[in-house]
Amino acid sequence: MLFRILVALAIVGTCFIGYSAYSTSTKYAKDQHGNRYPIDEKGCWASPLHVIKYWGKWSNNNKKFTSYYQNMSDSRVYISYCNEMKVGYHSCAATGLGPGKKTSKTSYDSDDDEPTGEFAYAVSGSIKLAHDWTCNDDAPDPRTAFDD
Repeated sequence: MLFRILVALAIVGTCFIGYSAYSTSTKYAKDQHGNRYPIDEKGCWASPLHVIKYWGKWSNNNKKFTSYYQNMSDSRVYISYCNEMKVGYHSCAATGLGPGKKTSKTSYDSDDDEPTGEFAYAVSGSIKLAHDWTCNDDAPDPRTAFDD
């Protein structure tokens, strides 16, 4: 009887340890508020827009507009971003940003077009450079933010 109890405890203990090991091996990204987001096997995570701190700035007598973006999460993200131009053109770029890193996009007034001061971005969690495009598949195109 005692042997059966020990075997049962050993089996239950093994299952518990197996479950515990599985749950602790899941990797998570955290936003600036401490919220956790699971990272999948490709290195992608569902990054909410609020992990990016953003701002815009005019300079050179309103001839140059720069939008700035900073990753506020503890994991790498892939961000695509655009500045709107008056003729309807979008001045866009994309890059990976590590934790705390910044990027920017500058648009200039020219004979053909000038910036409006409007800008938009889309972000996806991507801890592996090789999977940026895969992780970005479900992110919206930031150019659609300017559609009327």
